[in-house]
Amino acid sequence: MLNRSYNALRPNFSKVLDTQEYHEKKIKEIDQGLMDIANEKNPRLRADITKMLLAQRKVHLLRLSSLKEENIKNIDHDYDRAYKELFHFFKFPLVKRRPQTKYFINDLGQKQIQPFTEYINFQGVELEVTYYGGELGDPDRMVWLAVMGNAIRYLDFVKEFGWIPYSTANIARDAKFGSQTSKVSKSLRKLRLTDVEFKTPFGGFAYDSGGFHMIDTVKPIIVKKLKAQIYEKIESKDPVKDKLFIDQAQKILYSIQPRTPKINLVSFHKSLMDAIVKNQITTVDNWALNRLSDVGEKTLFLYFYDVAQWWKSNTPKRINLLEIMDLSDIKLHFRKAKGKEYPEWKRAKDQIETFLGNIKSVAKFIIRWEWVGEKENTWLHVYIDKNAKQIPSSPKQ
Repeated sequence: MLNRSYNALRPNFSKVLDTQEYHEKKIKEIDQGLMDIANEKNPRLRADITKMLLAQRKVHLLRLSSLKEENIKNIDHDYDRAYKELFHFFKFPLVKRRPQTKYFINDLGQKQIQPFTEYINFQGVELEVTYYGGELGDPDRMVWLAVMGNAIRYLDFVKEFGWIPYSTANIARDAKFGSQTSKVSKSLRKLRLTDVEFKTPFGGFAYDSGGFHMIDTVKPIIVKKLKAQIYEKIESKDPVKDKLFIDQAQKILYSIQPRTPKINLVSFHKSLMDAIVKNQITTVDNWALNRLSDVGEKTLFLYFYDVAQWWKSNTPKRINLLEIMDLSDIKLHFRKAKGKEYPEWKRAKDQIETFLGNIKSVAKFIIRWEWVGEKENTWLHVYIDKNAKQIPSSPKQ
């Protein structure tokens, strides 16, 4: 028999917090209700309640999809976003599942981080990456996304000043670290120190040797002094022509806590500032990304999310199994038998299958996929929904 009140599942958006979390919770409750009603012996009652629950589930799904799209659109600026240019931080296998930090003892007997270099060749682009603060992991990526999300939200402000005020507490909140501000400081340092040199041009940018779309400096400033600078700049602007900048500056001023004595100014590497000035940056669906748990599937989500912005073909996007393993930092395991070692290709494919299934559950841009070939010549064919709206464009100024 039924053991829950299904009236409680009826959508009444005016009396609840109309949030993604609310509708996601309701969908889970309805799914449980559908499992419960399957045990009902009265076929008519079972059919009626099942029909009602499926209708309610559809309402919540539609509202959830709408909220996700609204959240992506809800960025306080108007400019053309270049869909094709998510940073190479996402396009290359730089984020490790288990990042390592190597140490050495210096002449004074002190323990120091040892720089080491990695060579990457991914889809025809060669990189030379030097990690001065240890390899990059998912926490570093989440800090990067938190800072960049804020920079995109206040794009005209960043264009004007070249930096954005940001407290480590706010970064920790946006990166889902809670109150662990020490993790933020560590990640900011690693991001600033990681050096990447491109061997060949990519994405329409000419990178200098060592150039990387990364955070350049993080330095504290007295809030009173910061506010004076912002107010002075606001007063020098035209209220009509520079309305976007003025609105963003006022929101930043409003967001600074009154009792905060100091705050950090986060500035960006020249190559990133060039992209910002040219409006060649974009954003990410963090709501969907945060519903994924594994580091590798997050990387694949970002990779295919990027592809979906510009892939306008009915043919699938092809990527070799070895490349997709590199991208998600999956190692090829070997099975020993009769004194020989055999690579476990199926194990790697199964792990990628799990990642793709989880990604498809939160993303609208993947229709289906299939495997072609065998062993090291195995290719993943991913069919992208070319009509799915990922990141809405904004009108030109």
